[in-house]
Amino acid sequence: MEHSLVKIEAAVLLLLLIASLGALFFKRLKLPFTVGLVLVGLVLGLLEPWLMPFQGLVVSHDLIIFLFVPPLVFASASNLNSRLFFRNLTPVLILAGPGLVVSMLIVGGLLAWLTPLPLGAALLFGALISATDPVAVVALFEKLGVPARLKMLVDGESMLNDATAIVAFTVVMGIIMSGSFQAATLKLALMHVVLVLVGGALVGVFLGFLMSFVMASAAANPLIQFAITLVIAYFSFLIADALKSSGVVAVLAAGLVVGRYKADLLKSEVKVRLDDFWELTAALANSLIFLLVGLTAARFFTDPQAHHPPYLWSAIFWAIVAAITARGVMIFGITPLMNPFLKQGPIDKRYQMVSFWGGLRGAVALALALSLAVDFPQRDLLIDLTLAVALFTIIVGGLTAAPLIRRFRLDQPEPMVRLEEAQARFLAQQRGEQRLKELQVWQPVFPAAFAGSDQIFSSRLHQASQDLLATWKNLSAPADLARGALWRQALQMEKLRYQEAHDDDLLSPQTFDRLNLMLNITDDAILAGRIPPPVLDFEDLEMTLERGLSRMLGWLWFEEGRGGGSAARVLKQHYEFDLVVAVVSKRVAEEIHQLSQDLAAQIDPSLFEASAAWYASRSEARFKHLQAQEDQYPELLKGIQQHIVRQAVQASAQKSLDRLFAQGIISRAILEKLTGESESNNFG
Repeated sequence: MEHSLVKIEAAVLLLLLIASLGALFFKRLKLPFTVGLVLVGLVLGLLEPWLMPFQGLVVSHDLIIFLFVPPLVFASASNLNSRLFFRNLTPVLILAGPGLVVSMLIVGGLLAWLTPLPLGAALLFGALISATDPVAVVALFEKLGVPARLKMLVDGESMLNDATAIVAFTVVMGIIMSGSFQAATLKLALMHVVLVLVGGALVGVFLGFLMSFVMASAAANPLIQFAITLVIAYFSFLIADALKSSGVVAVLAAGLVVGRYKADLLKSEVKVRLDDFWELTAALANSLIFLLVGLTAARFFTDPQAHHPPYLWSAIFWAIVAAITARGVMIFGITPLMNPFLKQGPIDKRYQMVSFWGGLRGAVALALALSLAVDFPQRDLLIDLTLAVALFTIIVGGLTAAPLIRRFRLDQPEPMVRLEEAQARFLAQQRGEQRLKELQVWQPVFPAAFAGSDQIFSSRLHQASQDLLATWKNLSAPADLARGALWRQALQMEKLRYQEAHDDDLLSPQTFDRLNLMLNITDDAILAGRIPPPVLDFEDLEMTLERGLSRMLGWLWFEEGRGGGSAARVLKQHYEFDLVVAVVSKRVAEEIHQLSQDLAAQIDPSLFEASAAWYASRSEARFKHLQAQEDQYPELLKGIQQHIVRQAVQASAQKSLDRLFAQGIISRAILEKLTGESESNNFG
């Protein structure tokens, strides 16, 4: 027993070492990380007879489902922009629900027709192979800077169709085992699906809320936060599974609740460390999964004891064709039907193409195939087909996804990348010069340290400014590129101002989150060619379901004012949102006007005029709305204004206390005492 555990430990550590070294090697080869890991896994599987540690490493359904899936789903869910997720929930649910059933029926029907597989086994394969695992594609999305909505559609569908695939697989297996299929069977199956999914959601929400209260009591302690979130990820899955509900949906729901809590109430430094922890956890799990997929495929295809039928390769060919065909029918058939009814706007054809080709298969499909009983008819063939489709989609899809994204211009164009780089360099040098002026209070004490510094930093700032202007000049043609670049650059200016207000504690996390959603939606509109983009109000950024959840969260967690009414809370959110949009829009309009003067000789001024006028108009409308609110609720808004100021002052004081503790100047006991006094004074 001990010897076996040591071998498994050695094998896992070696795989992690290989993944770490591979990350450096694949980057030099410009090879997607997950694709490289699968290829390495294939090589390790072929060399297994000479690699002792890997001989005892067996991949099983329980290993994937109970060890790897919970942290992967939780990491994705807790980092989702919940507002953007709920805004796109309708298409995600349709694709992951009815869409998966359509895919299952198409794959099952084609394989039952084109291969010797019986209909039951073919439908079983259709259910498991319809679960997507687009880790490689989502990683490319981050690298290439694709629109936020596209990433949300692909990522959200993947998390939900994992759950529906598991449920569909279970239902089909039940029908096969019963040996009959009737209308009553279908009715019971549908009821079972609803109960499983709803039950999982309820378990996840309940545990998410429960553990979030525990997290709130240790909001300043990252280690406790790490431990509690890890417990939530696994416990929600295990409890839901024990109650015969969907563990994946439970983890997804718990992750969304914790993600909203994390965004709204955790300190920024704790939030960053928690995000880093889950990024590492997900990276380790993904690395092991993709290495094991390659290792398992090589081992299974070369195993002399496996029962490979003579028609294996033709069956593999038709399985790949069926999986691709079903995915295409699902995406290109269902999406146009639901597009006219989507309040958030139709899904672009380019998004459909990337979603179709980015539907890779991986861990969940393999886990379901491995869960089949040893004596299940044609078990080995079903595993062969699953591994073949997974390898094809991961390797071929993973290698061609980036060119496809660039082909449809869903990445940031090269001129935009250069513009962002030049803008970032200018802002960094500008901040450096400001910091130098702040430090000159020490000049009488250390005069030599500042000798010549003014000239050096002024020269660097001037050069960065000239580089930025030169980059803008290069965007003068074609006109469409210059116009798109200008509007996206204006969004970057807007985003920077919101970030500054948030860092200065002038914005609540909730409002900052809503503003980021507004920027994402506006950016998607600009990329889709809708220039000028639509002006979004507070209500436009909140779906009905999310509004209900937000009120529940506010009732459970609201601390501002200790008992302030719901109406006052909503009015405060509206007021804060309108105020910051009004102020920032006015500032961005001024910055665009200044930019137009600097580039008047290079770029058509009308491009700047349209953008500046849009921001100025939005600012004016917000200020008028604010004035109307103040006329209607003078006393209430006076209290809200005072609260915003006090909140900002208290947050700044708290940051100073946290800094003193981090530097070892005060103890944790003093930190907690002074923090309590500060909160008491603020609410007293």
